[in-house]
Amino acid sequence: MKVLYQIYRVLRSIIVSVVLSAVGLFSVFYLLLIMPGVQDSVRKVGESELTKLLHVPVSIGQVSIKPFNRVSLEDVMVADEKGDTILKVGELGAGMSIYNLITKRRLVFTYAEIIDIDGRISRDSVGAPLNIQPIIDALSKKDDKKESAKFDVKIHNAVIRRGRVSYDVLDKPIISDRFDANHIGVENFTADIYFPKIRNNDFEVNVKRLALREKSGFRLDKLSADVVVNDTLAALRRFRMELPNSLICPEDIELRYPSL
Repeated sequence: MKVLYQIYRVLRSIIVSVVLSAVGLFSVFYLLLIMPGVQDSVRKVGESELTKLLHVPVSIGQVSIKPFNRVSLEDVMVADEKGDTILKVGELGAGMSIYNLITKRRLVFTYAEIIDIDGRISRDSVGAPLNIQPIIDALSKKDDKKESAKFDVKIHNAVIRRGRVSYDVLDKPIISDRFDANHIGVENFTADIYFPKIRNNDFEVNVKRLALREKSGFRLDKLSADVVVNDTLAALRRFRMELPNSLICPEDIELRYPSL
């Protein structure tokens, strides 16, 4: 029994030492991450990689890393090729894998919280390219020889608050007394969206809440739905739309096909 007790003490000491060492090492790394110089380096990496990915200028005002896996980007701005602002975000909070940042120097994001977003989409005339066309082209282009970006986006849920989005055809006059398809202005855009599954040809999206107001007076109080798309099925389930004086709840809709 005495021998077993001694073995137990040795094993306990080893386990405690390993745990304390791991906690100490993580604490040291975290202290490094909250240093202004290190956070500024993360900001520069983020600007560089996002600019490379989107093919348009991206600037980040400030980066802060908070316990224990959250990174917050403030005053994010995306410009078009002319230098005009396409997107402004007051605060972009994201869940970040500290392990991947420390060991692989990669930014891996797991959730997003977007506060005070202002998107500005426009085109010079009907049929002309959108000002965001370079971004669309960059994200849709496949290049096997292209160097992989130093970050991964594996978003499981996204939260949007105080969103604004506008769309304008610049050579068209503004119609103020009714809905104008050439000048759309969405305000108070709010969303809670979950992504249980996002893979090639296999998507599952749960819209818990979506609300907005359009400048013409249209108001969507709440929309919720589950969307599934895969190789053989497209489905809209539990759809519910609440308007100021209406409630729309159709039966579940499914479309089956032999292949996507």
